[in-house]
This record gives sequence, C-alpha cells and structure tokens, in this order.
Amino acid sequence: MVRTEDATPERLAPDHTDDERRGSDRTALAAVLALSSLVTVWWLWPGIPTWDTEVAYAMVGGVLGRLQEADFYLNAWAITWASHALATDPTALFHGNTFFPARYSLAYSESLLGYVPLFAPIYWATGNAILALNAMTALTYPLAAVCAFLMARLWLRPAPAALVGMLYAFTLGRYVTAPHYQYLGVAGFPLIVLGLEQWLRHARTRSAVLLVCAIVWQSMCSAYFLYGVLTLLLVLVPASLWHHRARLDRRRILGLGAAGAAAAGFVVALMWPYLVLRAQGLMAAYDDQTESAGLVPFIARKQLQGELFVLGPNAVAWVLAAVGVLLPERGELRWAKRAALLLVVTGCVAALGPRMALGFGEPIWSPYVLLRDWVPGFATVRNVNRFAVLATLGVVLLAGLGAQRLTRRLATPTQAALVVVTVVVALALLRFPPLPAHPVPEAKNPPAALAWLREHGDGRALLELPAADSAPQHSRRTFLSTAHWHPVVEGYATNGPKHVGMIGWLSRALPDGSALQQIVDLVDVGWLLVHRGEMDARSRALWDGPLPAGLERVAAFDTDVLYRVTRAPRHDRRALLVNATTTLDGTKIGPVAASCSGSIAFVGWNRPPTAGQTLRADLTITNASAETWPAAGFLPAGLVAIDATVVDATNDHVVAKLRVRLDQDLQPNVRSPAKFWLPSPLGAGRYVLRVHLVQPVRGALDDCVPPIEVPFEVAPSTTPPAGLEAGKAAPS
Repeated sequence: MVRTEDATPERLAPDHTDDERRGSDRTALAAVLALSSLVTVWWLWPGIPTWDTEVAYAMVGGVLGRLQEADFYLNAWAITWASHALATDPTALFHGNTFFPARYSLAYSESLLGYVPLFAPIYWATGNAILALNAMTALTYPLAAVCAFLMARLWLRPAPAALVGMLYAFTLGRYVTAPHYQYLGVAGFPLIVLGLEQWLRHARTRSAVLLVCAIVWQSMCSAYFLYGVLTLLLVLVPASLWHHRARLDRRRILGLGAAGAAAAGFVVALMWPYLVLRAQGLMAAYDDQTESAGLVPFIARKQLQGELFVLGPNAVAWVLAAVGVLLPERGELRWAKRAALLLVVTGCVAALGPRMALGFGEPIWSPYVLLRDWVPGFATVRNVNRFAVLATLGVVLLAGLGAQRLTRRLATPTQAALVVVTVVVALALLRFPPLPAHPVPEAKNPPAALAWLREHGDGRALLELPAADSAPQHSRRTFLSTAHWHPVVEGYATNGPKHVGMIGWLSRALPDGSALQQIVDLVDVGWLLVHRGEMDARSRALWDGPLPAGLERVAAFDTDVLYRVTRAPRHDRRALLVNATTTLDGTKIGPVAASCSGSIAFVGWNRPPTAGQTLRADLTITNASAETWPAAGFLPAGLVAIDATVVDATNDHVVAKLRVRLDQDLQPNVRSPAKFWLPSPLGAGRYVLRVHLVQPVRGALDDCVPPIEVPFEVAPSTTPPAGLEAGKAAPS
C-alpha cells in the first residue's frame, strides 16, 4: 500500500478499486455518524426523556440571566413561526404574528431559517415546539461531525478525518450555546470548503450545487455566520484559485462565478427584509463613533481567548494541531496545512474586530474595517467573537494533520481505536457546567384561554394585560402566541419599532373608555386577555366594575379573562402607527430643509442629581424654520430625535448614550417640551450632558440646531443604595 505523504485520499490506495474506496468511505462515514450520535446522547443526558416539556441551558444571575431567558423564548418563537408559515402561507414568512401591525417582525432578530429542515418535520408531526427544538439541537452535533469529516477526507485518511469531525462538533462552547441556538449550526462551513475544493479539483456539477447549498444554508443559520461565510470566501477563494491555478480552465472559472452568483441571489432574497428594516432605521450600526461592548478591543481580545482556549478546541486538539504545524508536509497535504492556517488567521483577525488589541501597545487597524465600511449590513455586527468558528475549523484540521502524521504507520483498525480513545480523553478534559432544566409545560398543554382563542377566535389581534414589565415576560408571551397564531401587539426582539411600549402604557388605564378609544384609534385590537393573577387588588377591582361600550366579556379561565373589542375608531391613525412615509401627526417624512434653524434649551432635572437616583432631563426644542419637522412615529428613519450622551467630566469617558423618540412633530415657531430618563443611576462626580438633534438615515441637524452641553454634578447619596430601583415613567 502506497504511503506517500503528498498523496491525496484518492491516491492513498491505488491497489484498491473505486468501489472498494467508496465502500470504505461509507463505512467510515457510518462510524462517524454512530460515534457522534452516541456522544450526543451522553452529552445531552439526562434531559432527553423530558424533551417534550423541558429545555436545558445554563442560567446566570442578574440582568444577563433574564436576557438569556428572554432569548430562549424569542428563538423558540422564531423557528416555530418560520415552520408554521412555510406550511400555511410561505408568502407571509417574514411577517410574523408579533408587533402587530408592523411588518417583517421575523427579521427583527435572527430568522433561524437554516434550522427549519431539522426543526420543522418534528414540529409538523407533533405540534410540540419544545420537543422539536430539543431534537433540532441534538441533530446539530452529528451533522457538524459528519460534515467536518467529509471536508477532512479531502486530505486525510478516514481515522484522522473522523477525529477532525468529532473535535469540531463537540466543544465546550457548543455545549453551553443554548439558548442561543443560532450558533449551533456550524456544519455549513466545512461543506463550503469541501464544495470549493471539489469543484476546483474535478469541476463536477454536484460540487457546484453543494457549494451553493452550503453557502445559503450556513448563511441562514445566523446573520453573524452570514458575514462569517463572506469573510471565509473572500480569503479562501483567492488562495484556492492560486493553489489550483494549473487546473483552471473556462469551465472552472465560469462555474465558480455562476455558483457565487446563484448563492448571492438566494442570500440577498432571504436577507431582503433585513435590508428593508435597515432602511427604516430599525437596525443599529456600529462605527468608530458608535461601538458596542463586543467591539471594544480589550473585550474582543478576551472573548477570542475564551473562544480559542476555553470554549473552542481543547488541549488535545491544540497538541495535535501543534504537531500538524511543526512537522513538514508536501503536495496536497501542504495545501491542507496552509488552508487550515489561513482559516485560523482569518478567524482570529475577524474576531478581534475593527481595532485589534494584541496584548501590547495600542490597538492597531484591522482589515475588518473594510468589510464594515463596504459590505451592506456588516456594520450591524456587534459581537465579533462569533467569527472564531473559522479559527476553530482551522485548528481541528491542523489537529487531523498532526494525528495522521503520528499514526501513519499504524494499521487502519489501530488508527480507528486511537481515534475513539482520543475522543474519550478530549471529552474527559472538558469541564461541563451544570445545565439546569427549564420547564415549559405550555408546549404540550397551552393555557386554556389561548387554546380557546385558537378554536373560537376570528383572527383579530390580541393585547394582553397588564403590560409586560420585563424582557422574559415579553418574550414568553411572544412564544405562547404559537398556541393560537393570532396577531399580537406584544413582541420581543433585538430590533423593532417601539409602539409596543406606548400601547402598553395606554393599556394601564383600561378598562377606562377613554384609554380604550385611544388604543383602538392606534391599533386594530380584537381581543383583550386580562391576567388577573398578575394584577394588584386595585386593578382587579376596576375590571370587576361596569365595562365601557365596545368591550364585551366573553370567557373566563381561572384567573385569565378574555374580552372582545368591538369599539370603532374615531380619530383613525391605525395606518400611521408604523408608517415609513407619514408620521402619526400626518406629516410627510422627508429630509429637513437645509435652511432650517432652531434651538435646544435645558430646563432642568426632575430632582437634584444625587448618586443612586434615576434622573430625568427636561428640555424644550424650538423649530424656528417655516416647515414642520417629522418626529412622531416608530420607524426611526427620517424622524427627528434626540441624541443624548452623558460624559464623565474628569476623563471624557462616555457613561451613557441614548436616542430619544419625540412624541409629536415639531411645529414651526413652537417651543415643544421633551424629556428623557437616563438609563441608570450615576455615581457621585462631575458630568457633562451633551444633547443634539438628529434625523437618522436622512441626515443630522447639527448645522441647523446647535448642540448643547450641560455640566452638572451628582452629589453623594445620603442613603444606602441597596434596594433602590429605577422609577418607572411613560415612554419619552
């Protein structure tokens, strides 16, 4: 048997027939599938018997824990809605039933479309979203192992290739990823490498089809992974073309271009709603002036270190990767090493963000900036650590090269046995945190009121009371809407219009007839679901009294009561609530004229600034021009708003930054009051409040309305800060 190190897998055994090699590959593939499935069962046990009503994920304390819970329900709703829409009305795929009457609500966060093939069949068969979600999670592990194995077989023998698959699929990061399921689907990255390499080697149509499908599938798993795919292709395609330059012909070049165009067409079509939302100003973008925590150089470096040495490849993979790097290779194996190193470098550079902190000196410029500035939507990325998946793929491929070098003189059965032992050792070295089970009994038995609405409702929108006061409550109600699929006014998402807050504020006065009229003037609500168990005694007493005209009690279920809304609007503004061309006050949305003029005046604070207390700033804004400035609305593009920044006066460090929506259009020659609450209490010290008007997407008003700076001092607190809570106020 030939043992030349520069041979490709196709040349490793020239004394074997193609049928024998295909049979050997099928056996190895089946072994990888069996081993990865077995590890998956061990990985997820003991939660498997309760998959239909429980989901397991790590829970941290405080605000992050509440956001984790909210993200779980949001992701569960998103994948369930996508599967429901594809089975009932594919044209409404992106128009989810939340945030009524807004459109494209599926695109307010990750759509998770890449997971539909794994989730939907189980959901369609059982109707249980939690069971389907758990099964989907489990399937991602053997799927990643098999796809990485197939990629590694381009260069490696079956046993080392199997090790690559196992090391790629089972990392600590993928164990603790839930409830952020969008980051579990990483099987497409090795398939992209496989499809590209096979096309340039053999120019077979099936390789081009595989490449297109892998690009689209991986891109639809996560918006972050979409840009990860783009980053991978921008680096790997030129390198692969150079390596295979002797093979290049008209068919290969044109075919690769056609495959790229086809994949781009599919991706753009599926990402179109996100581009619409970006044009409406609903998706935040980050640049040198506006930076999320995940883009801060020091934080990005720390996160990358965690992804590489804690959550990613473990010690076994790194030792084998070091062997793969240090020992020389020839021919195709040399190209495999270079490709793997390219993946590692690309993933690390991208994961360090626009300014790379290397641990010494000041952060330096990164080519990431070019992608951020030139690629549509790339600037919306706020957590660059997700790009580390490319580095992980490169490290495990290097580990496979190292394993092949160390076992090259051993018989195949011995190599297979060593793979199993290595996998066991690698898994034994992982420190698994506990994953507590979170019951979701509504997956099998939805609340009686929602079940009644599913059977007897007329498809009109639902508003739940009292208004949710936390992210998990918003998100849980979003998920529970899958029990009936009526439109719901409520919603929870990363992006999205903020009309939910205003409707929720108005609903606090219900069942008052005036509040009911204000609500039906703004949104076509058909049902009110009152959760009496979530109300205080005073609020329950109001609902025990007489109901206003246009509100009818229909059914009661323990502490939940359903009411039908029949009141007609008087001042109908329903078409303006989330309108991209006209404000709620009826003003056409357009750029403020270049001849505009006006001023901002600081009126004062709601109380003397004291440490530990939430502050409200009161302002007046004067529009001194001849035309009305559009401001009242919930799609930010084109609406005049306040940008406020609080800066520590001692070091010019930004303490808080927020954009404040205005409740009404700014009429000519009128002093309009405005107010906003700082997002969190300040400590004692000296600060500067900077305020200016902006018109997002359409342009800034800095030339028309001079910004103001308000120095102020926060006095030390005279009472202990423990137990203080921020005051609640109406949306500003």
